[in-house]
Amino acid sequence: MLCINDGIVCPYEKIRGRGKGLERMVQIVEQQTKGAKINCAIVSGGDPEAGEALYKKVINRLECQEVWQGDIGPVIGSHVGPVSGIIYYSL
Repeated sequence: MLCINDGIVCPYEKIRGRGKGLERMVQIVEQQTKGAKINCAIVSGGDPEAGEALYKKVINRLECQEVWQGDIGPVIGSHVGPVSGIIYYSL
């Protein structure tokens, strides 16, 4: 799992398995936002099923005012592979 700190991509945590990774992403956002209202985007590349699974987790467990879904383009996808992720900000 990766994160972006001050514009730099950094390793965050090593997780094995798609399902565990999706669950952990939602847990991290829950911990960081502490129930605050957020806007978020679900991004995926090459694995639309994972993107849909992540979307369902997000809308059921996070306080999202708005949720957008989008695709990772081929340039980023060539570096990270078929992934899904959450991009969010507090309101």
